[in-house]
Amino acid sequence: MMYMHSLFTSSKLAKNTWIRRTALFCSHSNRWPGMSTMLRSNAYRLPLTLGVMALFFTPAFAQKLDFEKQVLPILKKNCVDCHKAAYKDKSGLLREPGSGLRLDGRYWIEKGSDHEKVILPGNAAKSPLLRRITLDADDPEIMPAEGDPLSKKEQRLLRKWISEGAEFGSWVGVKGPKGETRLPAPESPKAKRILLLEKLGKGMDKLPGPTIEKARGKTAQINPVQAGSPLLRVQYIANEASVSDATLKHLAPLRRHITHLNLAKTKITDRGLAAVGQMRKLTRLNLNKTQVTDRGLFQLSALDELRYLNLHGTKVTTEGVARLRRLLPKTKINYQRILPKPAEQPQKNRHKKRGAPGTKAKKRRKV
Repeated sequence: MMYMHSLFTSSKLAKNTWIRRTALFCSHSNRWPGMSTMLRSNAYRLPLTLGVMALFFTPAFAQKLDFEKQVLPILKKNCVDCHKAAYKDKSGLLREPGSGLRLDGRYWIEKGSDHEKVILPGNAAKSPLLRRITLDADDPEIMPAEGDPLSKKEQRLLRKWISEGAEFGSWVGVKGPKGETRLPAPESPKAKRILLLEKLGKGMDKLPGPTIEKARGKTAQINPVQAGSPLLRVQYIANEASVSDATLKHLAPLRRHITHLNLAKTKITDRGLAAVGQMRKLTRLNLNKTQVTDRGLFQLSALDELRYLNLHGTKVTTEGVARLRRLLPKTKINYQRILPKPAEQPQKNRHKKRGAPGTKAKKRRKV
């Protein structure tokens, strides 16, 4: 154990207090009974030494850069003069930030330029800002456009900062147009769907149980789209073959509450889509493998809240889908044209006929 103690206390690693204390702790047998005896064996000495060194060099001990102390000074020195809020110079000319990019506040850095985000946290190699500052000095796109290029050390610091996640700490800088301290995180598709359902169900009362039971009958499954919501999900799983246009008439009392409707593999036709077109709070509609055509699609044009429509396996055409997309720009339409299978060609007979049936082939004479 004295080997370990001398290794750490006499090297540069001994500057860390915790290492010194750990080595001293383990070197006293009275604090760890039996340990000193075990460590006299070379079989334990090297593995333990390597283990402690590996612990020291793990990423947990690598300190991240301090943006305000190590990165911000680089931006102020080389970038902010040309990439800050618009201002008038001494001659009265309005100076606007280059490419709409501002680097004088967290919100503006996260927002990026007029065309793209300039920093991709965790991906320095694909961050446009790093690419521009590391170009050759004679490249016309290098930044800064005026003055000396960034030094290799400054480039390394910016690369490391972006690779570590581009964190700003408590620094805010110049706030956004509405006082934002940072760019709002983008909403996930699931969060958007939940917000839309909450918006559509706001102020609505739940339907009475008997009304839902009557509409359910023996074929439909009708449930709230999410817990506590007055909006409903309707589907006909395992009963698709018994669902026709007439079946949808039973859903008329629920038309203001239905938001998800699954009619896949049912016998619905264009006539039944007239009833579907009255469900103005419909957000998802599945018509997969039904008999609807372009004529029926026009009856869905008033569904402004529709966000998803499955038309796969139907008789609609590419032209009909294109027209509906123009009428419902917010709707994601799942459609794939099904081409008819090519006719099977008869297989050629691999064996040549040697003669008519029942006849023997003539033998050649030897000359």
